Amino acid sequence: MLGVFRIKREERVVAAIVLVFLVALNVLAVAGNHFELFTRCGKLGYWSLFWNHYIVSGFDCYSYIILSHWRPLFVPYRHPLLSLMLWPLSQLNEWLMGITGHNCAIFIVAFFLILLMFYSFLFVRRILREVIELRRTDATLLSIFLYSFAYITLTSIVPDHFAISMFILTLTLYVAGRDLQKGRLMKGWKVALYYFIASGVTLTNGVKIFLADWFVNGCKAWHWRNLLFTFAFPTAILLGCYLFQEQGVVAEEMQKRQHIVEQKMKKDSTFAARQKQQKRHNNVKMNEGKYMDCTYEDIPVGRTLIENVFGESIQLHDQYLLKDVGRNRPMFVSYSHWWNYAVEALVVLLFLGGIWMGRKERFLWLCLSWLAFDATIHLILGFAIIEPYIMTAHWAFIIPIATAYFFRATSGKFLWGLRTLILLLTVYLFTYNGYWLFKFFC
Repeated sequence: MLGVFRIKREERVVAAIVLVFLVALNVLAVAGNHFELFTRCGKLGYWSLFWNHYIVSGFDCYSYIILSHWRPLFVPYRHPLLSLMLWPLSQLNEWLMGITGHNCAIFIVAFFLILLMFYSFLFVRRILREVIELRRTDATLLSIFLYSFAYITLTSIVPDHFAISMFILTLTLYVAGRDLQKGRLMKGWKVALYYFIASGVTLTNGVKIFLADWFVNGCKAWHWRNLLFTFAFPTAILLGCYLFQEQGVVAEEMQKRQHIVEQKMKKDSTFAARQKQQKRHNNVKMNEGKYMDCTYEDIPVGRTLIENVFGESIQLHDQYLLKDVGRNRPMFVSYSHWWNYAVEALVVLLFLGGIWMGRKERFLWLCLSWLAFDATIHLILGFAIIEPYIMTAHWAFIIPIATAYFFRATSGKFLWGLRTLILLLTVYLFTYNGYWLFKFFC
């Protein structure tokens, strides 16, 4: 169980480089414009302190608020474990605040972001190296290519839940890939554990864990005993966590929040304007019911794919840089230069070419089943389609995995051409996204 976290000999150099990179990113993010403000503690309104000043695209700063003073801010029917998982860290932060006189939430979150994204990198590299069996250099190159994507970089520094999702999903893919490769079954206790954590973080992740179980274990995944102990039992625990929050602390929290919003709208005209703008966005919801409150219709899918899914997710838009759709960003922003679209087209072509080359591989079909699920809930059902780029960490690792099959199917000069192209794209994306991130945070 713990052996999967041991750093292997051939990984040590690249692991050290990635660790330094992630630490540097988080130092940049933590030491930004609001360092003094975000390290205040005492009798403060932590909601207003963070919510009014932390604006990075559509990412939430709930983790900072919860660690500063525990409150069940994550919606329990979508994230049944998240607020509860953060309770021990809030107690740790409360102890540290008493000792240091400073709010240490930003440092605690940064530590775990570094840890989670560090192992996500290793799991992706191991998938490329051990499951797809690429050469050592090619596996490293494609893994670094993934981390040059704009919203993978952002996932490494924002206090949202996507780093946890990427960690558990890449771990599941790695374990499932190795089991597929060796022709063995995934152990039920592992599937149950991954399902419990993944679903507890974001409920839809549970579907992906079941798909992994199905692809590896075949019809045995549908056996009543497997469904009962591997999925039904963890679901019952998650349901209990949901009911504990929904019928207890959440009801009280929602009343307090509504009262605060009403009072703030009377005093703050800017806040009131934001609330009205959010209400206008909500008018395009497909269903006003509780369980569809982030689902939208009448959003053009084609432009969403170009500007947001394969656009903003990979390359930042220089206009409305990292602004929030719910506050001050249009739903669609166009790039200022033609070469941004050329780079996007190259990434998509590499992705599609890899899918074609690996079309007979069962492991790739597992990855594509995950991608199909994401496409269904976001592009077809319209869940969170106004800002799909914030969920890049749920699916973008499939791009280098698919591209790896392109690498494996080629040789000679064509392979060297592919390597050169990926290297140039990686250098460009790190330079381009790095410039705009540095400008934003500094």
